[in-house]
Amino acid sequence: WGGAVFGPSRWGPRPPPHPEMPMNPSRKSGASRAGLLSLALSGALLLGACTGQADTPPEVATRQDGFEALGAAFKTINDQLKSASPDMAAIGDAAERMEAIAQEVPEWFPAGSGQGEGFDTDALAAIWEQPERFAAASDQLKAATAALRQAAATGDAAAVQAQVPQVGAACKNCHETFRAK
Repeated sequence: WGGAVFGPSRWGPRPPPHPEMPMNPSRKSGASRAGLLSLALSGALLLGACTGQADTPPEVATRQDGFEALGAAFKTINDQLKSASPDMAAIGDAAERMEAIAQEVPEWFPAGSGQGEGFDTDALAAIWEQPERFAAASDQLKAATAALRQAAATGDAAAVQAQVPQVGAACKNCHETFRAK
């Protein structure tokens, strides 16, 4: 891949191919990479059309991507805290990302983007049926991630470790009430 065909991904540049390994050692025909890509994309489109699956709407995709990013940042912090010498810069960056993402969470659930509308999502109807409760849960996540970022800014791993359970509790609070298991 090397970014030559698709360019850099959303998460950064793709690594270059291994220099000692041919791109496709089993390819015996003269089929071009573009031709193979075209064939693969056509097959994927045909498969989607045959199964009747609709594309994930942007509202659902945004929140799925956002929660993946939130989880990845939290994993970075937890992994660093398990290290013999945690990288406080990495923890600080991850805590800042978590706080920024937490601020966006309430916007990721517009009306009409739930399971009841036929979308493949774990978001339960309780989000829209109990908006005050969902707002309180979102506020809990915002407060917990803000405290985590503040702890990370001190450079004290023990202070960060003390905030991790509060963030976990905020995540669990939403998952138990507003997410399908």
